[in-house]
Amino acid sequence: RVEPVLFRTEMLAAAVVLDARKYPPRVSVDIAEAVEDLGLSERAEEILIDTRKWHPRTLEKARIYAGLAKIAGKRGDSKAALAAYARIDPENLIVPASLRAAMEMDRARLEAGAGNLDRAQEIWKQIQGDRALPARTRAEAYLLAGRAIEEKAPAQAAPYFERVYVAYGAFPEFAADAYLARARCLERLGHHDKAREVYRELTRREDMAGQSAAVEEAKKKLEAIP
Repeated sequence: RVEPVLFRTEMLAAAVVLDARKYPPRVSVDIAEAVEDLGLSERAEEILIDTRKWHPRTLEKARIYAGLAKIAGKRGDSKAALAAYARIDPENLIVPASLRAAMEMDRARLEAGAGNLDRAQEIWKQIQGDRALPARTRAEAYLLAGRAIEEKAPAQAAPYFERVYVAYGAFPEFAADAYLARARCLERLGHHDKAREVYRELTRREDMAGQSAAVEEAKKKLEAIP
């Protein structure tokens, strides 16, 4: 086990002297990801760009583009971030399963933030149907897809939320939020009796007991619904 302080020191030292021409691409990308997590985004970006330049056929290119997208997104350049992600599919790059879930969720977030809601919904839908991705990621995709249209289209959003707490109760933090969100949708649609049923179900589920804030909100809503 490497102590956090020692790891930080070693990564920073490696980043200073790293020459992407001489290092194996995987090592360079590992170091770039580590120093980016430590807040040195500019140096991480330099390493990733140099690695791509000196090793154009590396199998690490998907990680390189994903890293560049992450850095661009952090500095608020969603256009550059999406452009980096867009390079992955046409080049038929190998995307590790561990990276794909985070990458697709970030792509959807960027598209939604840029106002491309249809594209974001398309990505979320792909995630929802991809059994190779972790169940937690699929649950979050349903939740985010519903939130994106909750205010303007509550009737279309409600089924997304229902799906979360019916199929993904193993993730109580998502399920509790989904209960509240679906009930809000029903209230907006004037279905107060159905909304009351949803709030009540949340308060009665033993596996939601740990979500005290959501449960308390549901109790207050039950008292307030006409």
